[in-house]
Amino acid sequence: MHQSTVLVVGGTGMLRPAVRSLAEAGSRVLVAARSPKGITEVGPTGSVSFVGAHWERPRELADSVRRAAGGPLERAVLWVHAPFRAAVEDALGDVLADDAVVVRLYGSAAQEPSPAERPPWTVRNVVLGSKIEAGRRRWLTHGEISSGALRALEATAPGGAVLRVGD
Repeated sequence: MHQSTVLVVGGTGMLRPAVRSLAEAGSRVLVAARSPKGITEVGPTGSVSFVGAHWERPRELADSVRRAAGGPLERAVLWVHAPFRAAVEDALGDVLADDAVVVRLYGSAAQEPSPAERPPWTVRNVVLGSKIEAGRRRWLTHGEISSGALRALEATAPGGAVLRVGD
């Protein structure tokens, strides 16, 4: 994996395995979330930093990330619910490098991502689904969700690509 600083918005829950994998691969990971709960047990010491942030206050979120990052970020994974997604992305516009790779996660009930994405970022959309096992449908595990997010982050797919995780 590419050695750099990666921003993960919402990395204390379902994306925690992704945060761990990124840190173990040598990346510095900035986790922007409401609470640091569980972050201290993820990754090598000093490789994961908590940035207190709320989707509802996107400008404050971006300011906190900017201070912690120390420069433009080249990669980000964003788990932000629909009512706040556009405002958070707009606020992060001057925190992310122009050529940043940005992975956006969508829940299965979310509206299909638009193919027209904000340039100049390379945006890869991950749509989360479910799995059928033994004739029963189940939600994806945190590990499956994180694996999909990491595949999208490391992919060579062009901007606007959509990766579906699950059925």
